[in-house]
Amino acid sequence: MSKARELTEIGQLREQLREAQETLEAIRRGEVDALVVNGPQGDQVYTLRGADYSARMLLQEMSEGAATLIPDGSILYCNKRFADMVRLPHEKVIGVPAREFVAPADRLEYDALIRRGQNHLAKAELLFCASDGTPVPTYCSVNAISIGDEPCLCMVVTDLAEQKRNEEVIAAARLASSILEQAAEIIVVCDPAGTIIQASREADEFWGKSVLGQSFGEVFPLAGIDASDLQDTADLLRGCLSGKPIRGVGVNFRRASGGNVYMLMSAGPLYDKAGSAVGCVVTLSDISELKQAEEALRESEQKSREQAQMLEQQLIASGRLVSLGEITASMAHEFNNPLGIIMGFVEEMQSTMPSDAADFQTLKIIDEEAKRCQKIIQGLMEFARPTPVTAQTTDVAALITKTLKMIDARLYKQKVGLTEALAPHLPPIHADAQQLEQVLVNLYLNALDAMLGGGHLTVSAQLDGNDDFSKEVVISVADTGHGVPREDLAKIFQPFFTARKKAGMGLGLSICERIIKNHGGKIEVESEQGQGTLFRIRLPVKSLSQ
Repeated sequence: MSKARELTEIGQLREQLREAQETLEAIRRGEVDALVVNGPQGDQVYTLRGADYSARMLLQEMSEGAATLIPDGSILYCNKRFADMVRLPHEKVIGVPAREFVAPADRLEYDALIRRGQNHLAKAELLFCASDGTPVPTYCSVNAISIGDEPCLCMVVTDLAEQKRNEEVIAAARLASSILEQAAEIIVVCDPAGTIIQASREADEFWGKSVLGQSFGEVFPLAGIDASDLQDTADLLRGCLSGKPIRGVGVNFRRASGGNVYMLMSAGPLYDKAGSAVGCVVTLSDISELKQAEEALRESEQKSREQAQMLEQQLIASGRLVSLGEITASMAHEFNNPLGIIMGFVEEMQSTMPSDAADFQTLKIIDEEAKRCQKIIQGLMEFARPTPVTAQTTDVAALITKTLKMIDARLYKQKVGLTEALAPHLPPIHADAQQLEQVLVNLYLNALDAMLGGGHLTVSAQLDGNDDFSKEVVISVADTGHGVPREDLAKIFQPFFTARKKAGMGLGLSICERIIKNHGGKIEVESEQGQGTLFRIRLPVKSLSQ
């Protein structure tokens, strides 16, 4: 063979090789319906004979991904939607095993799907993984086909991402609706105009009917709010829409059914995707019981403070009493003897002096004041060294009648009416009659001192209690005098306290209280200024020995 001929054949072979290379590259790029697969026998070409252009266009434009797989699982053909799902150019997908696009956790499920698809139509949900790592939930259908004499598989892949998102949105909406339905608090969503567009069941129960479509201000009218910069509902909504949330503000609302309810309110704006405020959400928690508990705690604290002050005063008074007990004996001796001498000289001088003498009235005043001093000393001794109770069977009704006779003259002189209301068949009690007389007379005289301009005195006695151990005789002494100021009621039984600023040492009621307590009873007082005062003595019917 001549050298020129050899050169010519070499040139032809090079041209054929170039054409073959271009053809193979075109096949790889998907420009023809064929696939070049590298194997032990070299490149093998698979073609789709009789491919119809319109059919290819249908496959290319369908919304589901479609791919044809050869027996080893490599992709012979895929449409544009499949390439978009895995986020690769079309030419990069051809020839790649489809298994590589399946998430590692689902590859065993994929293998099982392929095996089932070789015999019959098989379906399964699989998670694909795009080239950039994006997870793509899919629904795959696989069935067997033949291309010429070669068995292949047809795989249709539906992208479930949008459906999953819609399901999540629906689930979120259902969750939000469930939260609103089951919420124990009032939750309302308002549009920019203040109209309620969503609400919890508690909101409907608060208003008594559905609140949807109603104005927030109409459903929840403000009676008061613990915030100086918020005056009404309009201020609330304006603040929320301007991006100013409200957190834990105390609000007093008026109920449609009447009355007020105290709530803790929080509110904040709602934004759309563009960042514009499209409404606000308001939550309201009923804290009326908490408010009442706080008020009760505050009152209890105040009472505790008052009791502490009272105990402090009692401690101070008890300190006085200790000192008083120590000096009373010496006072009685030191004062009574001189007073006795003074009173004796006065009586002697009065007996030898005519009543119309100039000094007679002076001596009379001296005698009266000396007797008053003697009475004060006697009261101090009685308080500092109380007489022990000598209990005996005592008829309460007879005791009251007897003590009332002691003040007949005073009642007449002051023009004070008397009502004596004694229940029949009052049981006798075990008490020191002399000490009870002292208590009752003291109460009568206090009542008369409060009715200097006339009035009415009511003394009653009755039986209270259901069984032998709780039965009490209740003695009440009520007047229509000027009453005791409210601030003085708690101190009225304290030693040395007196509402009469110009008379007495403030020991009378303190002695009365101690006597009653020594009898196992108690003494109570009620008073209203300008209306009068009521003292109530409770004495057990059960004997002290029992």
